[in-house]
Amino acid sequence: MREIRADCIKDTHAVRLLGDAGNLPAVIFQLHRGQDGLARFVALNDRVRELCEISPDEAYAAYECFASRLHPDDLQDFLESLRC
Repeated sequence: MREIRADCIKDTHAVRLLGDAGNLPAVIFQLHRGQDGLARFVALNDRVRELCEISPDEAYAAYECFASRLHPDDLQDFLESLRC
């Protein structure tokens, strides 16, 4: 699971979670909202490639690329979770 960006991760719990989640059929991620208001992935497992058909680098570049691949029934819940 090479997609853990240790240079970006400040939360050791995120590193542990991503390492432990390697066998789950889910995209596990951590987003950070900067002072500029933009959300960015700081941790992401490699399942994004399989389940969303995008590379982790594409997801790191813009979370909108990831969000655009979500099922319409899940998109609203995902966007709501970002507002918390």
